[in-house]
Amino acid sequence: MKYATALFGLLAATGAFALPAEDVANPNTVTITLRGQRNDVSKTQVDKNGSRTPNGKGRWTSVELASHNIKNDKGQDLRCKIFSEKGKEITVTRGQNVDTTFSDAGKGKWTFKIPRQSQVGKIQCSTKFNAAPGPKEARAESSEEAEVDEVEDVAEESQVEERAEPQVDALAVGPLTVTLRGPSELATQTQLKHKDAKAPTGSRGPYNSVQLKVVSGKKEARCQLIGQNGKAITLVRGKNIDTTFGDGGKGAWAFKDPKTSNVKQIKCDPSFKSRN
Repeated sequence: MKYATALFGLLAATGAFALPAEDVANPNTVTITLRGQRNDVSKTQVDKNGSRTPNGKGRWTSVELASHNIKNDKGQDLRCKIFSEKGKEITVTRGQNVDTTFSDAGKGKWTFKIPRQSQVGKIQCSTKFNAAPGPKEARAESSEEAEVDEVEDVAEESQVEERAEPQVDALAVGPLTVTLRGPSELATQTQLKHKDAKAPTGSRGPYNSVQLKVVSGKKEARCQLIGQNGKAITLVRGKNIDTTFGDGGKGAWAFKDPKTSNVKQIKCDPSFKSRN
């Protein structure tokens, strides 16, 4: 009997009774690795157009996407999101990139930015997710460069996030994607319907540029940003100055009046028309 006990202990010590590895190759999945401050690690397989609750719980500080399983596809470009247990998107950063979506691109992990540490309630991946546009894209389209205010610290940004209105269907990919970017390199993406009104997902700002991407439906769709004072924010792109903005495949709009602002609400409506 003592030999059986010793054998059991040896097998347990060598990992013979370990659970099946999450890294089993599947041509339609990616591996999402979450890491915490205490060397906690969680690996979860997620379909490239699906969502899952992560394996295990913890206070996570970084996330990494491995897309090596995907063959004959742009696996390196595939993007995912992580949501807190309250359903809010977590903003992550890698190098100069700050976004609410993240990719592999062979560049390693993304660090949590807002908040810096969080439990994760959901992981979602989609071939429709896009990287937030860089600041240069907004400036190239504008004849006036958006002024840069002092960078708010993460604590302030987290407080703004907590004041954001609850999001409905936060995990759904809507026909419209509105990307807001701020002077502090904060970037958020909000999914909306063609007739919809929502607070920005993740944070209310401050922001200085916005971009609309029409994923499906009428390409003429237009939206509007409402500032903290309840007034529409005036935007500029090239020679166009308006209080509503469209896609048009021409990139981001820069804030004109005011040049930097928190955003209380995003409104999209088929009745919105261009001034030009």
